[in-house]
Formats: sequence, C-alpha cells, structure tokens
Amino acid sequence: MIFLDQRMPDGDGLSVLEPLAEKWPRAAIFLMTGQADDVVAKSAILLGATDYIPKRSISRNAVERLLKTGRDAAEMRWKVEQQQEILTFAHVLVHDFRAPIVQANSITELLEESINDGDQDAIQTELALLHKSTGPMSELIDSLSSHIRNDRAAEMEVSP
Repeated sequence: MIFLDQRMPDGDGLSVLEPLAEKWPRAAIFLMTGQADDVVAKSAILLGATDYIPKRSISRNAVERLLKTGRDAAEMRWKVEQQQEILTFAHVLVHDFRAPIVQANSITELLEESINDGDQDAIQTELALLHKSTGPMSELIDSLSSHIRNDRAAEMEVSP
C-alpha cells in the first residue's frame, strides 16, 4: 500500500504515480490531496492510482475502507495479469504442438499412399520421417512436464 500526497516539495503526486506503479505493480496506490478536485482524481486513477481521497475525508473508517478495497483491487489486478500470462503461454504451446502434429499427419498420408502402392523404399523413408517428426513433440511434452513440476515445487515452498 502506498499513500501518496498530491502536493510535495519538489513536484506533485501525479508525476510520480506511473513510475511507482511500474516499480511496484502489485501495490495499491492512494493519492491524497487537500483540494477536492475531480480532474486530479480522474488523472490519478488513469495514471495507476487505486483510489483518491481528499484529506478532509480521511478518517479511521475511510483508511480501513481504502486498505480493504485497495488490497482487493491489487489482488484482482495481479490475478488478471497472471491469467493473461497463462493464456499467452497456452497460445504459444498450442502453436508449438500443432506444427509437429501437422507434419506427422502429412507423413502419415504419404505413408498410406506408399503402402497402397507397395513402394517399400518410400515406406521406409516415410517411417523414418514420421519417427523424426515425433522427436520435437516429445521434447515439448518433456519441457512442459518439467515446467509443471517446477511450478508445483515453487508453490509448495511458498505456501504457509
């Protein structure tokens, strides 16, 4: 949680909001000001503040509300970012799996034609190509399996 004053000796809170949000992306940032100003409030939210509060509205209840909603908002933002990373990973994974499968399907069609034609040389060549095309798929599966094991081990270490 970061409580940031709009008025500072060497500048203003709006000018440091973005750098703070970039440096601490999981933080909830609250901008406080002595002036109730809708333009400043809107700018603060657009620049990464979780909430805005005029100083005259600060009370124990207001701070407790800010802390609760700020924590909830920061957690939700973090979860959304994690989900986006997972979806990106899944998209790459689907692409990487599709290429060897398409290749194996094409070789299988050629192999079927060679079997129907009784061409033993072509059958041997295509079987070798089919075997070779399964290597990258196997490597992808091994890599994914290793990644999953490492993630689970890290989760277990972090859990209280």
